[in-house]
Amino acid sequence: MLAHDTADVRQHFRVTPYGELLVSLGCRDTSGRAPAKDAPPTKVIASFPLPDPATAPTRMTFSATLPRMTGDHDLCFQFTSPAEGPNYAPLSVQLTERR
Repeated sequence: MLAHDTADVRQHFRVTPYGELLVSLGCRDTSGRAPAKDAPPTKVIASFPLPDPATAPTRMTFSATLPRMTGDHDLCFQFTSPAEGPNYAPLSVQLTERR
């Protein structure tokens, strides 16, 4: 992102000082189009507060138990950190079956 692009960045509501990583079942269409009538609603199934970027490591690990589901589903990962930075991105995601 370039400095002159910050006005175009979509801000997301955060409930902790440095934002959160939200994991949702289903993803919202951010293109501005109306969602399909049969599109299932999105639902936040996990939330992780982000630490103070001044003291946090550059790589973080989050772990959660997600609700039991059957079939295929989209998972959406969204960071609600301030647009001024830092910018976060998942390096990898690992899902394992509960026993």
